[in-house]
Amino acid sequence: MYKIRFLIILVISIIMLCTGLTGCVMNENNAYSSPSNDRDSNDFNPYLKKIWVVKDWDGGSHNYHTSFFITEIENNVIKGKFSTGAVSNSCVYRPDELGNFSGTISNGIAHCVFIHDDGYSDDGGYKGKATLVFREKNVIEVEIEYAKRLNALNFRNGKYLYRPYNLADIADIDSLKKHSFPSLEFWGNVNFVTAVIDHNDKVENKIYPSAYLTNENDDILCDFSTGFDANTKIVDVVIEDINGNGLKDVKIITASYDYKAGLVLPDIPYTDWIFLQIDSVFYYEARGTFKQGAGSKQLPTPLTFNFNSSVPNTRHLHL
Repeated sequence: MYKIRFLIILVISIIMLCTGLTGCVMNENNAYSSPSNDRDSNDFNPYLKKIWVVKDWDGGSHNYHTSFFITEIENNVIKGKFSTGAVSNSCVYRPDELGNFSGTISNGIAHCVFIHDDGYSDDGGYKGKATLVFREKNVIEVEIEYAKRLNALNFRNGKYLYRPYNLADIADIDSLKKHSFPSLEFWGNVNFVTAVIDHNDKVENKIYPSAYLTNENDDILCDFSTGFDANTKIVDVVIEDINGNGLKDVKIITASYDYKAGLVLPDIPYTDWIFLQIDSVFYYEARGTFKQGAGSKQLPTPLTFNFNSSVPNTRHLHL
């Protein structure tokens, strides 16, 4: 009697154990996933918006590694943009700077195809496929296979670990100022960061301003700094809907600046840099100049941060 009871209990225990084990499977890439139900789209939020670079990148030349950012994961469909040979950036000065990738997600793994038609090459640019395995929130494993190699450049096929691009990757960055900005549409709660890049070049003596959107961990979401002139300083940033599409755009105002004296140079026009937000990317739209103190362009006292109450949905970062 006791043996029969013992055997019944043992069989029930084995059945329960097997049921529990089949509820969670580790695939060959050590990524846990359900065998029957894909992860909820919210599980992928930590991977969105960030710029992803090869984990062991040292901040120097990108050496034809691909970098990318993910713009959307919805209903197991993934979309994003990428660049090869340079750090990908969601702020672009030319529409052809970025390629596109898309694919589907199954059991926590994204199977994607990518293509970048740069508008210059006769063979349609470069294309291929990539597999993304989402590990911890700051690591994505990517296996890349190029179908075509543009201009015979040795693009690197293989499997790589990727991490977020961070302010710590920027060489010689200094004088950082962070301003929080809640609810910037697709970007959510972000910091707008201004800084200077000083390579301590005693020959040319050039210092450059820089500006970024970052998250709370200083991961860079957008870099506005590509075209700023040397020996200028960011003196104002206006965040408002400029083109009327319902999304907030960015206008950065720079002035010629004597960094040794700590003074804006007089009688030299300020410069407007306008970036329009369209489909999760800021596109450089225009550059213009205006005289200091000219009408509505007159800048208020520096080093303040406030809302412009006279214009709805407008925010000034007076620097």
